[in-house]
Amino acid sequence: MNMYGIAKNVSLYITRFVSIGATVGVLIALSVIVAFADGGYTVVDLGAGYGNSINAKGQVAGFGSFGNVGYGNRVISINDLGQQVGVTNEGHAALFTNGTVTQLGILDGKDWTPHDMNNSGQVVGFCYTANGSPHATLYSNGTVTDLGTLGGSNSFAWSINNSGQIAGWSTDAYGGMHAALWSNGTVTDLGSLYGASAIAYGINDLGQAVGIANSGAALFSNGIVTNIGGNRFPNKANNINNSGVAVGQSVYKAAIFKNGTVTNLNSLASLATGTSLTEAMDINDSGQIIANGSVNGVNHAFLLTPTPIPPAFFLMGSGLIGLVGFRRKIA
Repeated sequence: MNMYGIAKNVSLYITRFVSIGATVGVLIALSVIVAFADGGYTVVDLGAGYGNSINAKGQVAGFGSFGNVGYGNRVISINDLGQQVGVTNEGHAALFTNGTVTQLGILDGKDWTPHDMNNSGQVVGFCYTANGSPHATLYSNGTVTDLGTLGGSNSFAWSINNSGQIAGWSTDAYGGMHAALWSNGTVTDLGSLYGASAIAYGINDLGQAVGIANSGAALFSNGIVTNIGGNRFPNKANNINNSGVAVGQSVYKAAIFKNGTVTNLNSLASLATGTSLTEAMDINDSGQIIANGSVNGVNHAFLLTPTPIPPAFFLMGSGLIGLVGFRRKIA
């Protein structure tokens, strides 16, 4: 990660008018209703760079040509208050708020790297120990704390929810990599699938975590690990909102994991020629998604906003369906 950071709120309103003949109109209207019901999106190209995080207001954090918080500083996460956390051009963990840069301290004389922040201003990430091993790290109330491991040498904190629960990974005493949860000073093994390595990348306010297990997207909830990525590999889930909808990547394309189904986000949006969505990073409770991809081979960040089903289409659809049913009855 390098160069710049951004907090940006983008809204897009698109109205389409379609005029069609009566017979064809029935078919097209019904297909439009189905497409919207499946979860269509309007897409805003935020410009060259990478997006990492989106808050409840639709503000996004990342770095690239679409904005900055000072040359060389890079933003990694943004909370619902609009506070951004990242790394300064000198390599210090820092909070960026209203043009002010506040350094977040050091651990055992060393800088550390933040990765996520909740609405209480708690920040998680990792720091290298004296022997060079990465350890999960928490910044809270002005203090930086080593969160420890599951008995192994390494750990990493990826995400923190508004209850202070932290998701990430840790090695055990045998060197195995396990998804891990830190809560109230205790680290818990979240398990895996078939004994393979596992990582938790994101956690929502209900304590549901998502990530990867046995090379597939996984949900870690109530002590149970569930494959949510299906049988197409590789795939992973990067984050999950409070409705249980997760986003990530499947077979190198941005994907949404919802109600047991994996859908390529490229198929749910009208994209410009030469544009591809390769990975979805975060999703808020309104269903807005920050994703990364490319435009003619150049890395770009994108904001995806769900397209609501217009009420007129609901009425048209119900009427048409009723008409179809009536015609079948008298046929």
